[in-house]
Amino acid sequence: MKHRGCTSYTALWGIVATLSLLAGCESTGPKSDVGTYPLPPAYRNTLAPTGVDFTAAAVRVDWWSQYGSVELDRLVDRALAHNSDLRVATLQVAQAKIRADQARGGRMPTLSAPVRAVAQSQGNNADSQQNSQVGLLGTFRLDVWGEQRGLIDSADMQLERAVHERENTQRNVIGSVVNAYIAYLSASDSILVARENEAVAADILRNVEKRLALGDATAEDLEQQRAVLFSQQVIVPGMENQQEDLRNAISRLVGALPGDLVLSDQGLDALQLPSVQVGLPSALLLGRPDIRMMEARMRAANANIDVARARLLPPVDLSLQAGYSGAALATLFQPQNLLVSTAASLAMSIFDGGVRKGEQAFAQSYYEEMVETYRKTVLQAVREVESALDNLRAATRRLDAQKSLSRSALNLFKISNDAYAAGAIDQSTLLDSRRNYQRSADDAQRVKGELLRSYATLSYALGLGAVLRDTQKPMSDAGEREFLAAGDLRVGALDANPTLLAEPAAPSQPFGQWEVELPGVFHRSALLPVWRDLQTRFGGSAGNFWIRATQLDHIASAVYNSEAWYRVSVTGFADQKAASNYCHILLQKGQGCKVLSDARGIQRSHK
Repeated sequence: MKHRGCTSYTALWGIVATLSLLAGCESTGPKSDVGTYPLPPAYRNTLAPTGVDFTAAAVRVDWWSQYGSVELDRLVDRALAHNSDLRVATLQVAQAKIRADQARGGRMPTLSAPVRAVAQSQGNNADSQQNSQVGLLGTFRLDVWGEQRGLIDSADMQLERAVHERENTQRNVIGSVVNAYIAYLSASDSILVARENEAVAADILRNVEKRLALGDATAEDLEQQRAVLFSQQVIVPGMENQQEDLRNAISRLVGALPGDLVLSDQGLDALQLPSVQVGLPSALLLGRPDIRMMEARMRAANANIDVARARLLPPVDLSLQAGYSGAALATLFQPQNLLVSTAASLAMSIFDGGVRKGEQAFAQSYYEEMVETYRKTVLQAVREVESALDNLRAATRRLDAQKSLSRSALNLFKISNDAYAAGAIDQSTLLDSRRNYQRSADDAQRVKGELLRSYATLSYALGLGAVLRDTQKPMSDAGEREFLAAGDLRVGALDANPTLLAEPAAPSQPFGQWEVELPGVFHRSALLPVWRDLQTRFGGSAGNFWIRATQLDHIASAVYNSEAWYRVSVTGFADQKAASNYCHILLQKGQGCKVLSDARGIQRSHK
C-alpha cells in the first residue's frame, strides 16, 4: 500500500493554536441591549422572560369578536384562510426555515467522489503522461473562529424575524378588515341618513306646493326647495360609490372577487361597543410582533459581526481522500494503486484591498442602525398606545354629547315641521332646522364610527390578533406540547364544536377515498378559520365534512411550537363524482380546488 501526502502538522497546529489565543479576546461581538432600553415609567414593569406569552392572561386575542357581529367574524375567518399577504408571509417562514437548516448543514463535513483522467505532454516530446484517479474526498472546515456558529445564530434570528413578520402581517390584515367593515357600515348609515333627508326634502316640497296653491308661498320658495331636494339626490350616488369601494377593499383582504362578496346593509347599530380592560398597555406592549421582529433583526445583525470578524482570520480546512490513482485505466484498481491522503490547510490573507475589514465595519454599523431602529419602534409603539387610549376616551365623551345634541335637533326639527305646515314659521326657518338636524345626525353617526374604530386601533396598537389559539383537544395525556408538535391534523365538528385533532385521534368513521385539495400553503392558525369559512359558505354541499391538514414542515422550538404549515384537503367523499361536484361548486364561487384520490395520491380531475 502506498501513502502520499502524509506529513507532520506540528508546526501548522502550533500556528492554529496561537491564532486561536489571539482571536479569543475578539471572538464575541457586541452584546444586544434588548430589554435594557429605558421605557416610560408606566411601562417599566412589563419586561418578561423570553418566550412568555404577553396576551395569554390579559385579554381575548380574538378581539374583533367583542363587536358581536357574526358577519365580521366570518370576514375575519375568510381573511385568515385566504388572504394573499398571509400566504406569502407563511411561505417566507418556510423559506427562512430552509435557510436555517442550510446554515446548520454548513457545520457538517462534505463528501464527494472526484474522478480525474489527465493526459499531459511537455515541449516537443510527443509522448504524454497519463494519470487517472477515482475515490472519495471528505472535507471539513474547523469552526475555530466561530464563523459557522455566527451564521447559524444569524439564520435562527432571521427565522424568528420571519415568524414575527407573519404575525405582524396577520395583525395588519385583521385590523384592516375590521376598520374597512366599520367604514362600510358607517357608509350604510350615511346612505340611510341621506335617503331619509331626501324623503324629508320631498315631503317639504309637497307642503310648499300646497301652500303655493293656497297663495301662502312664492315661486321662489318652490324653486329653493326643489334645489334642496336635487342636491340631496346628488349626494346619494357618491355615497353608494364610496361604499362600493369599501366592499372592493374588503374583498381584496379576504381573497375574493368583488362580485363574490355579499355584505348586508346593516349599519353601525349592528355592532356592540366592546369593553376595555385597564392596564392592558403595560401588559402587552413588548409582545407586539413588530417589536419582536426588530429585536430579531438586531440580534441577527449582532451575529453577523461575529461572522465578519471570523472571516478576517485564516480558515482551517481538513481533508481526507481515499481511492485509486494510476497511469492506465486497465490497472487502476490494483492494490498498489491505492491512495490515502490527508491534509490540513490554513491560508492567511495578506492583502485584499480592505474588503474583509470593510465587511466588519459595515456589520458593526448595520448593528448600530438596528439598535436605533429597535428603540424607535418601541417608542412608536408607546406613542400609538397612548394615542389610541386618548382617542378612545375623547370619542366616548363626544358620542355621549352628540347623542344628546341629535335628540334635541330632531325634536326641534319636528316642531318646526309642524309649525311650517300650520303656517307659523317661514320656509327659511324650517330649512335651517332641517340642516341642523341633518348635520347633527351625520356627526353622531361619524362619532360612533370613530369610537368603534378606536377600539380596533387600540387592539391593533397592543398587538392583539398576532397569535391565535386553537380550539383543540390533545390526542392523549402526553400534554398540549406534544399535540402542538403533531404531524398531520384533522379539523371538523366534534360534539358540535369546531375541533383540531391529531391524525391518530381523528374519529373512526371512514372518510372515503376522494378528497378536494385547496391550493396554497396554510399556517396552523388558519386551519380552523378555513374549516369555518368552508362550512359557512359551502357546508350544505358536503354535509359534516372534515379537513385533512398534511404537515409540510414545522419549527421545533419550545417557544414557537405551534409554527407549522400544511397542505389542506376536504375529505369525506365516497366517490369521485361527489368530490367533483363539490369542487365544481367551489370553482363557481371563486375558490380554486382539485380532486385527488386519497388512496393513491394521484390527481384525477380539475386542474
